[in-house]
Parts: sequence; structure tokens; C-alpha cells
Amino acid sequence: MGPRRQFDTDKLYTSAQTRQLLGISPSTLTTLVEKGVIEKVIPIGYTNGLYTKASVDEYLRQQNLFMQTYSLKRENKLEIRKAVGEDQPGIYEMEKEVLGATLPLDKRAEFYKKNPDIDFVAVKDNKVIGHLSLFPLPENVILALLQGKMRGWDITADQLENYEAGKQYRLFVMAIAVDKNEQQAGRIYAGLLIREAQKAIFEMAWQKVLVRAIYATSRTKDGIYLAGRMGMDTIAELSDTHRKAFVLDTGTNETRWAQEYRDYLATLDLPARLTDGILNSKPLASDHETNSYSKTDSRTERKPARMVDVGGQNGTEQKSPTRSKSHSPKAQ
Repeated sequence: MGPRRQFDTDKLYTSAQTRQLLGISPSTLTTLVEKGVIEKVIPIGYTNGLYTKASVDEYLRQQNLFMQTYSLKRENKLEIRKAVGEDQPGIYEMEKEVLGATLPLDKRAEFYKKNPDIDFVAVKDNKVIGHLSLFPLPENVILALLQGKMRGWDITADQLENYEAGKQYRLFVMAIAVDKNEQQAGRIYAGLLIREAQKAIFEMAWQKVLVRAIYATSRTKDGIYLAGRMGMDTIAELSDTHRKAFVLDTGTNETRWAQEYRDYLATLDLPARLTDGILNSKPLASDHETNSYSKTDSRTERKPARMVDVGGQNGTEQKSPTRSKSHSPKAQ
């Protein structure tokens, strides 16, 4: 071992300092490093690792925000739930403030009347501060959205599908938004909305309504982060440097949630035709000409700020990827 050298204590923590600050065990610290949550470095001349202050302090900040959020939920000041009709004006006002442009109220009312199970909200002190929207759509509409040929405001109520028992559906993440005044806890609220939607997908399975895949698009770092948070893979052939397309294939996705979904379906008395492509793991990639899915590494992306452009509802025009052939996500 070389001689011990001084290091900048403003930028690095020792293991003991890190564990004391976070109140964790050595094994937990190792796990956080392995997951990429906390960054470990070994300076020249050292055999023991040190930990970057930036990553440790950020993790501590997220812990504190989580505890604050948990306290709000316990005090019934924060609700994460499926949206009801009365929430639509609040969703509209929040997204208009964040985006400057969003789906008009009359169109939201049409969508909600057609399918009341598409929206999830975070409500704090009786105000909508977060929103996630999952639209069940026909394959040709999803393809057009992935290609950038359609935007959220182009969709009609007739194209929105209603959930019926005994069918598989493909969902498109039409929007996920967090109030601009809730930026510090934005990542936590977005995660809670995603978790609520995942719970709803499990509940639909009990009613024999299955989800074959979830799609999204984004051109922002915030959107890419949340796609990673959802465990989605990048569809390389439908992505370019300006805009990314994503998919979560419930038949092959390796995230814990997707695996638990398949395990849960296996416990239900469902016909093989209904679970086809999910329990027998037929990859959606076979619907495209090339197997070009790649993993989204959310750890490299920064914290989301206000709004994730996943459904093309904001006023920014997006460039469609240049492609020579269409790649339709056909049903299994």
C-alpha cells in the first residue's frame, strides 16, 4: 500500500462518515454502490474506497424527501390514486402552467367518458400536483406516435380503447407531469404515480384485462430518466439523436415489476390465448425488422424538473426519425 495522501474532504467521504451520515450498515452501503446510487472512488495511494460527497448528499436528500412525503400521506395531505372526473380541471390547470399547452378540457372530458381508467393523480392539500396518463390505443396509432407522425392532441376519443375482459392491450404513456412548485420532490411524486399505475395493471389482470406492452417517447433528459424508472427499453430503430422511443415488453422485460406481473398471471386461471406473448415470452422485438432494443440507464440522467414530454402534448415540435420502412408493433 502506498503512502496515505491528503484528499479534499469537501468532495469525498470515508466509509465511516458515509455510513454515519446515512445511518446504514456496511452491507447496505455496498448495495448502494453496486446499484450506482452512491459513487465509490479509490484515489491513487489508497486501498480503501472513498465516496463522492455529491452522490452521498443527493441520496440523503432523497431519503429526507421520501420521509416528508410519507408523513404527508400519513396525515392524509397527499393522495396518490386513480383520477376521477372532478380531477380533470385540476389536471388541465397544472399541465397548462407547466407546459404552456396541453389537451383542452373538453377533449379530456371525452377521453374520461370513453375510458375512466386512464389517469392517475397526486393530490396535495386538495390540489392536483402530479399526473400520469396511460392510453390503451390501437397498434397503428401507437406506431404513428412512436414515429412522431402523431401527437397527443391528434388522438380522438374513437381511437381510445375501452378495457374489456378477455383482451390484451398496449398502452402509451401520454403524459407524466409534476407541478413546477414541487420540483424538489418531483422524482418521488413521479415514482409514486408510476407505482399506482403498476398496481392498477395488477388489479386489471384479476379482471382478465392484460397489458402486453407499454410505450413512450421523449426528447428530454427528464423523460429518459422516467422511462428508465419504469424499466423501459429504448427502441433504437425508432429513435434518433433528437427523440427516443421506448417500450416495456411484459413478456420479456427483466425488471422486478414485469417478472412479478408474469408470476401473478401464472397464478390466475387464464386461457392460453389471453396470456400469449406474455407467459410464453414472445419478444415484441420480433415484430420489428431488427432486434434493436437497448437498456435505458436512468442513473446517468439528471433529476426530472417539472414535466416529462412523453406523449407529445407540449407545444414543441418534434422531429420524426428518418426511416426507410415501417415497423408495426403487431399483436402477438
